[in-house]
Amino acid sequence: MEEELRDIVADLASLKNHKKELEDEIKGVNACIEEAEDKIVIGLLNAGTDKQSFPGIGTVSISPRDYPRIVDKDTFFNFLRENDYDGIITEQVNSKTLASWFKDQELSKDEYEAIGLENYQKTRINLRRS
Repeated sequence: MEEELRDIVADLASLKNHKKELEDEIKGVNACIEEAEDKIVIGLLNAGTDKQSFPGIGTVSISPRDYPRIVDKDTFFNFLRENDYDGIITEQVNSKTLASWFKDQELSKDEYEAIGLENYQKTRINLRRS
């Protein structure tokens, strides 16, 4: 049994290493994609167009994309409520923050269910590489 468990742990270590390598590779690919996209934007702007086709490859085009950020939550939420957009307002608790808070509370199942929570528990395997 110990030999079999050792083999499974070795497989887990190998899979985690492979996952890390793939994540690093994806980061590198994403950086290359971003660099290529920046060059395409410059090339299209220099050509005086926002779209260009390349037979056998495809068509590229640029369009602005907004990334708004709320800097004054109260003011913005009041604006939404006053203009009947309150349906898009959601209250959230970060999942890691909730898990940490939950762990500190030491609530029984009845107690956490009474306050509107449920708990899915999964056994986690920790592996420290040697």
